Amino acid sequence: MNLTDINKFFKEEIPASVLKSIIAQEVQNYTLNLQKLGFSAEVYLIEDMDFYFGKSKLKKLCSVFLDSLLSVDEIAYIADAILLSNSVTFENEEIRDILETFTDPAIHGKLSQHYVISLLSQIED
Repeated sequence: MNLTDINKFFKEEIPASVLKSIIAQEVQNYTLNLQKLGFSAEVYLIEDMDFYFGKSKLKKLCSVFLDSLLSVDEIAYIADAILLSNSVTFENEEIRDILETFTDPAIHGKLSQHYVISLLSQIED
């Protein structure tokens, strides 16, 4: 996956279904490795642009999860990619911390609709 793919998704230049197909094999490997004790899950990201992640992008990620357009594993993979990139700037540390809760379910618990709905109520404009 490229940062441009993620950017196109957030700018609504490609739908979630296209991003889903771009990352399908990567997410499958990521998920399998997360299930193995002691393994790290690899994230494949080409940092081909600078990327800004703020409140509006966090809300979009929440919305596609609530609308079942992306799975828990796909959301975790995208969140990990954004968090691990040196080319991403965050609006603030709070947004970064919230995004981190979308990653590895073994550490943060499985992302749930209840949690995401409560987050959306907290990050309203």
